[in-house]
Amino acid sequence: MEAHEELTALHEQVTRQVEDLQHTVSKQTRKYQAGLAGVEELEEQVRESFREVEGRCNKISQTGTRLGDRLQ
Repeated sequence: MEAHEELTALHEQVTRQVEDLQHTVSKQTRKYQAGLAGVEELEEQVRESFREVEGRCNKISQTGTRLGDRLQ
């Protein structure tokens, strides 16, 4: 009977460890996903900034072309 009790205690210990690990993995997964969402948001902001810069460069180019045409 002593072996049975020991096995039961070990089973309970392993079960607790598995539950703790599952909780830790779940917590880390949520943290990772939140960080990933932040990175995706920053990426979109960078893309929008590049679009704005490109638009401004196009305006400058058009203005330069018009000035060049007037000087001819």
